[in-house]
Amino acid sequence: IAFHPLSEAEVMRVGELHIARIAQRRGLGDMSITLSCADEAIALSDRVVVLSAGPATRPIGEFVIDLPRPRNVAEIRDQARFVELHAQIWAVLRDEVLKGYDQQKRRAA
Repeated sequence: IAFHPLSEAEVMRVGELHIARIAQRRGLGDMSITLSCADEAIALSDRVVVLSAGPATRPIGEFVIDLPRPRNVAEIRDQARFVELHAQIWAVLRDEVLKGYDQQKRRAA
């Protein structure tokens, strides 16, 4: 038997799912921050706000996630509304992700 420790991203994902379940059971809202993962944002959120690349970050897109709960990204990924929301969010997010990559390259150089 091999031990495979969870990556930081996997730990964060498990934690976010746990928080989302607790919030849903208690009727509470929660806020999750994800970096360029529209699937995760759609699965966990009721509203997605896309922020511009820094350093002067500002909201540049807002999307209401009107998919029924509970949501399992593996099960909803093929639904037409999920695909539509993903395309809309990614259309706004894509340019900001590329800007962020360029900023990282310049800092590293």
